[in-house]
Amino acid sequence: MGTAAIGSAVTSWSYEPCTIMSTPSLSVVMPTFNQASRLALTLSSLTRQDPPPAEWELIVVDDGSQDQTQAVVEGYLERLPIRVVQQDQAGRAAARNAGAGRAVGRTLVFCDGDRICGPSFLAAHSRFPANAALINLGEIREVYIADFDDRVQELLMDVLAGCPWLAQRARRPHFVAELYRHLIGPEGSRDPSLAWLGFLSGNVSMPRSVFELVGGFDEDFVDWGFEHFELGYRLVNVGAVVRHVPDAVNFHVAHRREPGLYEAGIESSAALLRRKHPRMPVAGLVALSRGELSLEAFLANASAGLPQ
Repeated sequence: MGTAAIGSAVTSWSYEPCTIMSTPSLSVVMPTFNQASRLALTLSSLTRQDPPPAEWELIVVDDGSQDQTQAVVEGYLERLPIRVVQQDQAGRAAARNAGAGRAVGRTLVFCDGDRICGPSFLAAHSRFPANAALINLGEIREVYIADFDDRVQELLMDVLAGCPWLAQRARRPHFVAELYRHLIGPEGSRDPSLAWLGFLSGNVSMPRSVFELVGGFDEDFVDWGFEHFELGYRLVNVGAVVRHVPDAVNFHVAHRREPGLYEAGIESSAALLRRKHPRMPVAGLVALSRGELSLEAFLANASAGLPQ
């Protein structure tokens, strides 16, 4: 397995000026790469949270950005309890591990840098005890804004007002909506053996002890892909329970990807999953990711014991 000593890829590390409690209850790990404008909106949303900053810490992991990311983070050093990890570009799995390796909170919250947090985001993720093997999947919404660069200031005003426009316009992505409908609910999963499908690392929390128990993300996953499902699979296999937390809302500000990125990521991830977890239904997961199979059909095939 490509899991490494968590945080071992860090090339530089710094405590920043904002006062941070020695033992905050919550550590938010936020990877980012070349998305300075979206990161600025996400950081702004975290200035409008309850509980207050003294109860949590934010670890921003800059995965080798070449844009204005550093300047954006510096603009929030006095307003948020930020720690900064900077590393050469190593991918999302390594970036999340680097942040988790510097966390001191009992609970880890993973939130990507392009996901604006609703006002109750931190309070909802901090509501559950950190001494149980609970994986809390937040409420994931998505919005695509074609003229995003021209509307950053308008979006900032919405964020500072508590995200009313985003709450009205953003929608659950299709897979996420199906996941909440057919598999993951507030009480847990309807099929615990497949609950790993609900480990979506853009909005999820868990006890740090459980994350460390399984060794964190597998850093063999470098490009876009299924590193979140792979970690979810290992977590479920040690008894973790995945449940939906509707109040933990964040809004993914979607953006265009390079042509072929998803297909290449699916292919490389599938090859890794087949090698690492021969019993995992990789073919079905690939079909699900390509839109060739519905989640309902995937679950029905699994219940019937059909190969996928």
